[in-house]
Amino acid sequence: MREDDVQNDDMDDEEDEEDLPEFELTELTHQKNDRQTGHNGEIFIQERFIADLAEIVAFANKEHRSLSIEQCVLKNVRVHAATINIFFEDSIFIEKARFDDALFPQKLAFWETSFGKEAEFGRTIFKGDVSFEECLFQSGVNLAGALFEKKAAFTACDFEGDAIFDNARFAGGVDFSDSTFRAKFSCLDTQFEKSVDLANTTFEQAPETTGSNLEKAQEAEEADLERPKKPYRKKPKKRAEFNPWRQLDRASKKTMTRRHLLRGLFRFLPKDKEE
Repeated sequence: MREDDVQNDDMDDEEDEEDLPEFELTELTHQKNDRQTGHNGEIFIQERFIADLAEIVAFANKEHRSLSIEQCVLKNVRVHAATINIFFEDSIFIEKARFDDALFPQKLAFWETSFGKEAEFGRTIFKGDVSFEECLFQSGVNLAGALFEKKAAFTACDFEGDAIFDNARFAGGVDFSDSTFRAKFSCLDTQFEKSVDLANTTFEQAPETTGSNLEKAQEAEEADLERPKKPYRKKPKKRAEFNPWRQLDRASKKTMTRRHLLRGLFRFLPKDKEE
């Protein structure tokens, strides 16, 4: 990426912070009447700037309520323990996302989410289903030493940086279908105990698989007539039909930069339009 592109991305991050109102934890103290509380008790936060995700997760853990974050911009992300389901949708992590050395006993999902900096999940234990769907990893993702006890999915994702799965263990099936790995894909000494779905997966560099059983697991998937079900998804998408005028309005008085394209047009533009 060119230096001026990096500077533009940094400016976009500042604009993202200013564009959305900051979420305050005190808003959850009146949760019963708060519009950010779902009908099932779920904590629902939409179109906000989140400066400290850990305190929100801690509150949700204490209240035993699932957490859903949609169309938000997140900064200073360090989460190492959660006892509830957590869902991210159409959101942006503008700083390094730290989920490493963590324990997630419930479901964890990221849908149409962009990681602007590194995403750290090293040595994390996922006891529930975990799903990354249509996500963008701009600066790499580290899942070295991670344990996936149930199903995992990395479907239709774009990995612009290195994707490291060294010494990870997938006890359930894993789905990499329709994803693109533009840099290193490393799964040294990684154990795949069930099938691996690589349908329509693109590797722009040869995968590094020494010590892993990736090839055998892939063969098992191809021999299985019934494809494994994909990890849990909380509910069907309720997204309205794409309206270009609405997206342009959200970016009014600003230059239509890469960050705004990611936020509004991520699914509708070809790769060469992102640059």
